[in-house]
Amino acid sequence: MIGYFGHINFRGDRVGMTRAVLFSFLAAFPGILLAVIGWVMIGMPEEWTSQSFLACYVPFFVTVGGAFIIGLRGSREVILEA
Repeated sequence: MIGYFGHINFRGDRVGMTRAVLFSFLAAFPGILLAVIGWVMIGMPEEWTSQSFLACYVPFFVTVGGAFIIGLRGSREVILEA
């Protein structure tokens, strides 16, 4: 995992970190929507069970975490071949 983020200099790459935080913040809204959809799909239980944790927290944190990683990786130069 450390090798994956080896190209990122957290002290000098403020733009990349700012972009990652912004992407994560913006991804929270679709993450909340996915969490609510998951809650409805499991039957809107009154009690909080481990099934509720999976249906509600996993989609939210996967969406936010994925957006953070995409924001960090966005600082690489992209070369398109025609």
